[in-house]
Amino acid sequence: MFTEREPVTSSISQEISDIDLDGFPGNERVIIERITDITNTTYTTFIIQRFCPVSGNWYTQYIWTIEGLVYTEIENENWNILNAPVVILKVFARTGSFLTYRVVGYHFGALTNLVARDSIFQGNVFFDDFNIIEKIGNQYRIWQISHDELHLSPYRVPIISDAYVFEYFITGDSQILMEITELTLPVGGILQFIRRDFNPIPERLLFSTEEPEAVRIIQNRSAYQFRRPMNITFSIIPEAYNLENAANIYVKIT
Repeated sequence: MFTEREPVTSSISQEISDIDLDGFPGNERVIIERITDITNTTYTTFIIQRFCPVSGNWYTQYIWTIEGLVYTEIENENWNILNAPVVILKVFARTGSFLTYRVVGYHFGALTNLVARDSIFQGNVFFDDFNIIEKIGNQYRIWQISHDELHLSPYRVPIISDAYVFEYFITGDSQILMEITELTLPVGGILQFIRRDFNPIPERLLFSTEEPEAVRIIQNRSAYQFRRPMNITFSIIPEAYNLENAANIYVKIT
């Protein structure tokens, strides 16, 4: 979905964010440039620069350019694998369905891609207690290292205290297994969805209600809090679009 290109120089918009990659806040920054050329093709470029206090200038150390209509996010924290700061550069297709990302940090004194992942359906990536977690649908995996190689391992997100936990399982042939389809929760209650399998079947988790503004989505936990009485339906759709095997959960908030 995305193609890498040589960076372009004329900008139509620019965002600048300070980051910390060397332990000295203010030494580095990320510039996000968005350019549309004469063929109406849009390019987004991430530029990481470092400040030189001797010359008083900023010097470019890293460039990544992608093509397509996208929106972007960055996260910058310590990564426990390196015991050093890294930055996650995230690119979402405009539909929000596909994630491409890079984890950038210093390796032997030079900024480089430590992790490069492309076109992850229903994807997200985030820091959690100094770990980097990749999310596909409602499945989570953690970046770990063994024998000097990075790899993804299954990960269980923490259960939210006092949440009602709804567990389900998706089989290899996209059948959804769950114990109940209806439940009642109090106003202020939290419903957290936990998928118990790691079969390579992506899914979408959607909800419908007449009062969506009364639903607080708890990011990176597949959880929802309800602010007032309502009826709400959650739908689990395997393979994202397999409506024949979809399952509904009917929730009443009282």
